[in-house]
Amino acid sequence: MRRARALFAVTLGRGLASAAASAMGVMVLMLITFGMWKGLSGALTEMYFLLPDELRLALEAHGAQWTTLMGYLGLVYQHPIPFTLLGMSAIGSAARAIAGEVEVGTADLLFTRPLGRGTVLAAHVAGALARLVVIAGALPTGVALGATLTHQWELVDFGPCVAAAAVLGALFACVFGYALLFSALARTVTTVYATAAGLTVTLYLTSFLAEVKPSWEPLKRVTPFGYYRVQGLLSGERPAWPDVAVLLAATAASVAAAWVVLRRRDL
Repeated sequence: MRRARALFAVTLGRGLASAAASAMGVMVLMLITFGMWKGLSGALTEMYFLLPDELRLALEAHGAQWTTLMGYLGLVYQHPIPFTLLGMSAIGSAARAIAGEVEVGTADLLFTRPLGRGTVLAAHVAGALARLVVIAGALPTGVALGATLTHQWELVDFGPCVAAAAVLGALFACVFGYALLFSALARTVTTVYATAAGLTVTLYLTSFLAEVKPSWEPLKRVTPFGYYRVQGLLSGERPAWPDVAVLLAATAASVAAAWVVLRRRDL
């Protein structure tokens, strides 16, 4: 039990330490967003209405418009920086959990008694989820800091900001889940990165194209990105808990599948 607690402490501590820098980057991005809105909101609104109608409708369908501060925040909640940081954290954590240990030759020692495979896997899962919580939580934390420092709280509805971050964190927990399954099947970190990243990009593009092609609309529900509806979340029109529940259920199923594979695997 003492060794298990030590393993969890080390894994969680390492996970939180590596996520801190990513969270700082996300919060800086959010502070820049609040500063830009404070000084340029009028110009940004005028520029928005100069866009072609088709482009404005497409932006609004994705929850990204800048006639209000909450709409402008939708850009940050879909910005490549948070998506990339969360994706790298999810896939990297999964790749190192099993395939990384196999590749460097430490799996035989690490996944044997007295700790066992289940304990080690649980520690890695806890560490990965802690990283994702910290990075996704940096979005509403950055909103609170930005609203305070720029005195714009009257323009912010904080509850939906937290809800959108919860769905985003659950989305990348789902990415971690299937990446962990790939890690349980692979023998190198490179293989996990390539397969998980490739699948993630494919799922994202499928969800994105489903917004453009009405005939693809049913495909959104089979991709985790289809459950991240920023417009409805930030406007408060869409509750977060059903999407979080679906994404976490998919995560649990993937982790369970990875555990079954790991139990039967010859390291």
